[in-house]
Amino acid sequence: MVRKAVLRIGNGPTRALIGVLMASAVLLAASASTASADFGIESFDGSVVSADGSAFTQAGGHPYQAETTIMFNTATNTRGEITPGGSLRDVSIELPAGFIGNPTAVPACQESELVTLNCPIGSQVGLIKIFQAEGSQITEPLFSMVPPPGVPAEFGFVFLGATTHLLASVREAGDYGVNVITPEISESLPVVGTKVTLWGVPGDPAHDAVRDTTCFGEFCLPSGKSAGLGLNPKAFLTNPTGCTPVGVGLETRLSADSWQEPGLYRETSFLSHESVPDQAVRVGPTGCADVPFHAECQRPAYESCHRSANGSRSKRECAAGRPRKRRRDCPVGGERCRTAASAGDVCVAFGGKRPAGMLGGAGRLSGCQRTERRRRLRRRAGAMS
Repeated sequence: MVRKAVLRIGNGPTRALIGVLMASAVLLAASASTASADFGIESFDGSVVSADGSAFTQAGGHPYQAETTIMFNTATNTRGEITPGGSLRDVSIELPAGFIGNPTAVPACQESELVTLNCPIGSQVGLIKIFQAEGSQITEPLFSMVPPPGVPAEFGFVFLGATTHLLASVREAGDYGVNVITPEISESLPVVGTKVTLWGVPGDPAHDAVRDTTCFGEFCLPSGKSAGLGLNPKAFLTNPTGCTPVGVGLETRLSADSWQEPGLYRETSFLSHESVPDQAVRVGPTGCADVPFHAECQRPAYESCHRSANGSRSKRECAAGRPRKRRRDCPVGGERCRTAASAGDVCVAFGGKRPAGMLGGAGRLSGCQRTERRRRLRRRAGAMS
């Protein structure tokens, strides 16, 4: 499947001019004859790091960013230029189980916005660098997209006018890890490698320097814009919560095929490791005793009855957490369970005991009875005045 490449590098004459020059270079490189080379994966590596570049290993924590770099086999044409060994078609990456992303951490970009380069700046979750055949490199923003039905999450970017999507899915068998698939990459793009960078907290101001910008090699068009996601932006990436023994890393797998041999996948993998210069040292999640855990607990209780068309339930029903089936006036001595915004039915704040003959035994006036008594006294006092 070949997508029509319409030049749409960005807004402004500078970006458009540079885009024209880059597109011309691509066409010249593609027109030169090449020496034969088999399609394959030359190298595959990645890292999960802190802001200082060191390996981030805290189990259940949120890293500064995660990166994966893929380089494919190349050949040399008659002009001495580097060209792809084949036309990249599909790429699939199997992330370690437990390493997850939260697509709701940022607003989503619509497909129409991506095509016109108008994605909300807050929807950017990272960067993608494309290594081209003639040696140039282009870095583009990577956005969180509105996924199609049945797809948990989708990411997209525009490269030389062609839109490309990364589709996330959950492995249904085994470890329920996440796969990220890039299907049917445009055959017209002479890609020899990619580097994907995902931000742990996309709204972090530390990423503003490279937010909403395109880079050509080392030359970038920075915007310095803020994501506009507030003072406490949500985390996008989370490390696995399970730890590995010392010296044991987690495996990330890669498979890819070409348009020349569709369905014939080349495969490789790498194990998580320390940062340079200690990348030979394998390392996985650590600090399981310090796994971040945030929860809010509310003890079921009772509340005073409201005389209106509200539901009522007995103390036993509330304690059992049974769902409310209907709404009605609250009887004397009764109580009801109110519905919390996000936790379903919970029973809160009931004071007093039930009168004799009612469920719960004899004793002081119930909350309902006291409420009714106060209401009657207030009405009587008002009538007397």
